[in-house]
Amino acid sequence: MPTKILWAWERPEDLRFIDPKQYGVAFLAQTITLETDNVLPKPRRQPLETAPGTYIIAVTRIETKKGSAERPTFTPEMATKVASLVKNTLNLPDVKGVQIDFDAVVSERNFTAQ
Repeated sequence: MPTKILWAWERPEDLRFIDPKQYGVAFLAQTITLETDNVLPKPRRQPLETAPGTYIIAVTRIETKKGSAERPTFTPEMATKVASLVKNTLNLPDVKGVQIDFDAVVSERNFTAQ
């Protein structure tokens, strides 16, 4: 894995110019919204182009609805579904690693341990 990783968030990116021996790419693969008992995935919608041999990391962004009526229940079934969705990003072309981006408040942190 290269020591320098470039981020490709949700916009079209053409990173074919980078040297894959020096740089890797972490890209937003999906956003998962947790709402009441629901796990709502939204895949990346923008193209990403990289040079052959680039070390690719698929990033999953997790967001929660903060309103009292929409607040997630954080059930074990939700944790299993989220884990499965994250694991599935390993099947995307050239992906060698995964990362989870979850700005969890204190009351949400136990969910990541399930």
